[in-house]
Amino acid sequence: MGSSDSGAAMADGSPLSDSGSGEDRNMRRYMWGGIIAALISWLIVPVVGLVAVYCGWVVYQHKDRLQGGLIAGVGGVGVLTWVVYLLTM
Repeated sequence: MGSSDSGAAMADGSPLSDSGSGEDRNMRRYMWGGIIAALISWLIVPVVGLVAVYCGWVVYQHKDRLQGGLIAGVGGVGVLTWVVYLLTM
């Protein structure tokens, strides 16, 4: 009986639940994934910049507007630069 009560208490968002660290871990994954995707979009494959834009948008909405905006901006500019380059060839 005691174990089911503690499980119900943790599921409803009590301080014993570990949901905060999981969300922080996901945001770090989105942040680093976006940074890596933005770099790859500038150096190797420009289409990967769309992944950076998505990751930046998630970080922008859930954690930090400045970091998310920078990640999305760098990825987006990488894609747009290559699109303009290819259109002017």
